[in-house]
Amino acid sequence: MTVQNRYGLVFHPQELYFLQADAESLIAGLKKAGFMGEAFSIDNYQANLAGENFLKMLTFLGCSPQIELTLPDRENWHNFCHIQTQYFPQPVYYRGMNRTRCACSQCGVRITDTLPDLSQWQADQQIVQCPKCQEKQPVEQLNWRQGAGFGQFFISVHNIYPNEAVPSDPLLNLLNSYYQSWNYFYYER
Repeated sequence: MTVQNRYGLVFHPQELYFLQADAESLIAGLKKAGFMGEAFSIDNYQANLAGENFLKMLTFLGCSPQIELTLPDRENWHNFCHIQTQYFPQPVYYRGMNRTRCACSQCGVRITDTLPDLSQWQADQQIVQCPKCQEKQPVEQLNWRQGAGFGQFFISVHNIYPNEAVPSDPLLNLLNSYYQSWNYFYYER
C-alpha cells in the first residue's frame, strides 16, 4: 500500500489484526478528545480536519514548523494537515516512497540486501534471516526504523514532514487506552 499525500506521520497498533468495531470506537474517542475534527470529503477522498486539541497532542520539533490546518480551495486541498483513518480487511504493508531501512529486532544490524519483495506481503509468509545473529523472523517483526508499518488500521496525519512531529504522552495514552502498544512511522512520497 503506497500513500498518496506528500508527507505524513502514521500511527498503527503493534498487533497486525484490529477489529473494525475497535477502530470505530477509537475514532470516536479521538474526535471526543479533540485530536480529530469534523469530516470532509472531496471526490472519493474522505478524511478529517485536525481537532481543537490537535496541536496539544503532537509535539512539533524545530524552530517554527509551518502547519496549515484550514481546508484550502479544491485545487490545493491535499496541501494541508489533515487526518485520515484507513481500515483494511487483511493486514497490509503500508509505506511511502521513502527509502526503506530496517534492522534485525534481535541484534540491531541493518537488513537491506536480504529483504524479499514486499509488494505482495502477507502476514507470517516472508521470513528474513539476520546476516549477523542468524535469527529468523517475519519481515513485519523487523525494526523498520519509523519508515513503514504493517497492520489493518492506520491513522495518517498528512502533510507532517518526516521527524517534524512526535506524538505527545496524552495522545499515546489515549491510543493505548483503546488498544495497547502503538507504533508510528513517517512517509514521504
